Amino acid sequence: MPASSDSPIVSQLSNEKGVVTAKLHADITVACVPQTRQALQEMIKQTHPSRFVVDMADVSYMDSSGLAALVEAKKRLPASTPLVLRNLSPDVKGLMKIMNLNMLFEFEDTADSPT
Repeated sequence: MPASSDSPIVSQLSNEKGVVTAKLHADITVACVPQTRQALQEMIKQTHPSRFVVDMADVSYMDSSGLAALVEAKKRLPASTPLVLRNLSPDVKGLMKIMNLNMLFEFEDTADSPT
């Protein structure tokens, strides 16, 4: 059964065999980054995932503070634990590639991906 967080921006969808999937429910900008950062870090701390997936299908825009929150989440994970960004919009994926963050994160698309 999926757990929920206190954040309307981040929810935990599943935790199966150490693979934790979180979903972001809004564009990630400076206005909501503190809440997003805290929710992701708390989820990592509570679940100790072997793979951490962040579904970003509902995120069409992310500013630099949003990118920083994802980098911080990756730093909270053991080096061997991948942080996978799923269902990135073309704009957000393009920004990630321009910033060379595709070297830090794995990207994954599903059938209902906007890309």
